[in-house]
Amino acid sequence: MTALPIATGRQSLAGLATVVAAHRAAVLLALCWTVLGAAATVTVPLLLGRLVDAVRAGGPYP
Repeated sequence: MTALPIATGRQSLAGLATVVAAHRAAVLLALCWTVLGAAATVTVPLLLGRLVDAVRAGGPYP
């Protein structure tokens, strides 16, 4: 029985670079969506916390 071939780290990075170069627009779009999703994940709880604090204080939402 023979083992399956395993790529080295350098071979894996070369393969990844080839795929990224071939699909540059799609990779950039995916990266943008990832950054926007991460920003929304942080922003929404902060805004809701400020809103709850304003309601509890009885004042206007800043």
